[in-house]
Amino acid sequence: MIYLLDTNTVSSIVKGHSRRARRKLARVSEDHDVCISVMTEAEVRFGLARGKLSAATEAAVELFLSKIDLLAWDSAAARADAKARATLERIGKLLANMDLLTAAHAAAVGAVLVTTDHTLEECSKQIDVRQTVNWAGDVRGETPTPHLLIVYVARWGRGRKRRFRPSVKLREDSRFRRRGRSRCRETLSAPAGPYLR
Repeated sequence: MIYLLDTNTVSSIVKGHSRRARRKLARVSEDHDVCISVMTEAEVRFGLARGKLSAATEAAVELFLSKIDLLAWDSAAARADAKARATLERIGKLLANMDLLTAAHAAAVGAVLVTTDHTLEECSKQIDVRQTVNWAGDVRGETPTPHLLIVYVARWGRGRKRRFRPSVKLREDSRFRRRGRSRCRETLSAPAGPYLR
């Protein structure tokens, strides 16, 4: 059996954020093939090129890349990507390009996709990925994604006039608690994205 690691899993292993993922990698690699796609290598090398990592982390990344098997992109992967992209477009699902390429690569070779990305897990069911697993379930970021709430609060002014002003709050759920005499008039919710995690 082939296990294909995505970028989030590689990051958890290399940076040491997930002991469980490191133990699982050591245990699974004894009996099965564990590899990464060249698309994952490209994302990891992009992170190195940005220069925001410590020297120790850069050395750990290079060591990891030298020891893990790389799965080359081929025509079968390109066909799987085209099919997956068309399927997701037809059903109205969105997936980041690099995640889609990695998932299509896993589908093309019949690999088990190892990921911590919930969106990728959900979409992989529609694009013929054999199975998805999460080795890094012990990472703290596995709680629901925080949402950025734009809350319009009515405040009583003089003469009982209402003034509305937007208030931005970072919360893990979409509930808004009343405080004092404030009232929640309207709540809009949007995913915070990776830059706010």
